[in-house]
Amino acid sequence: MGLYLEIIPRGSKYWRMKYRRPSDKKEDRLAFSVWPAVSLADARAKRDDAKRLLAKGLDPKVEQKESQAEAEGAYSFETLPASGIADA
Repeated sequence: MGLYLEIIPRGSKYWRMKYRRPSDKKEDRLAFSVWPAVSLADARAKRDDAKRLLAKGLDPKVEQKESQAEAEGAYSFETLPASGIADA
């Protein structure tokens, strides 16, 4: 589980973090943003936030998708079951 800078052959650079999903313990990757738009210090802060979510048993990728959906004012079929609306 750790932060790294992924460099794509075309030259793009992305801050990413490898982690294990709490639900099934499979390895997954979380993308934070592109470098240099996000500094190392900011990427580390985002990693620390993701680690706090993992410590609570939450999947940071699911939380990130839900936050983005709320910010956009729309839910997708992927986020509806996670939000509990499907159980209503």
